[in-house]
Amino acid sequence: MPTINLPEIKTKSLLWVNRPEASSAKGEVFYFTDIGPNGSSWISNGEYWSPTNGEVVLMSSGVETSITGTIIETSIGAYTLPAGLMSRVGSIDLYILFSSTNSANSKTLRVRHGDVGTITGTQFYNTGFSTISSIQAFCSINANNSTTSQKGYGLFGVSSGLGLTASLLVTASRDMSQPSDITLTGQLSNVADSLGVVAWSVIYRG
Repeated sequence: MPTINLPEIKTKSLLWVNRPEASSAKGEVFYFTDIGPNGSSWISNGEYWSPTNGEVVLMSSGVETSITGTIIETSIGAYTLPAGLMSRVGSIDLYILFSSTNSANSKTLRVRHGDVGTITGTQFYNTGFSTISSIQAFCSINANNSTTSQKGYGLFGVSSGLGLTASLLVTASRDMSQPSDITLTGQLSNVADSLGVVAWSVIYRG
């Protein structure tokens, strides 16, 4: 039986910041050691870089964090998106398990996308509630055929982040060639309550 010897495919390992321009590396596969919990493989189509299987888990955490003792909007989790990661056709998808004190006091959860180290960015998720112990939520930030324009689901009405709402789409004009933060925040109306993130993950598709 004849044997076919295929050439060995070698994947170069780099940090994301050291990646070559997509235009000069069409068809090449690189392993970026700092993208994802264990690194990830990406391929260039000549215009932009994409995960080789179409998506990559950027981060995943099962460590619970919470806030209490304040009524000021406060960060309860953040992830910094590397500069230039999101293409004009990409999306950033979040799956989040929230927990809270089941009381009659109002509470608010938000997902913001903004400057690194701040919690004043565009809200892509916002839900207010009271007598709830947990919420399983989904949030997606979608490129609007541009690396400087984004869109997302209407803010209010559906705490899961899925389904029907009368709210208009969320729009933003962030330059994704620069690093940015996706921040989960909580806000209480009573300092005795607590609000937290039990687990969450960030997935890039594009």
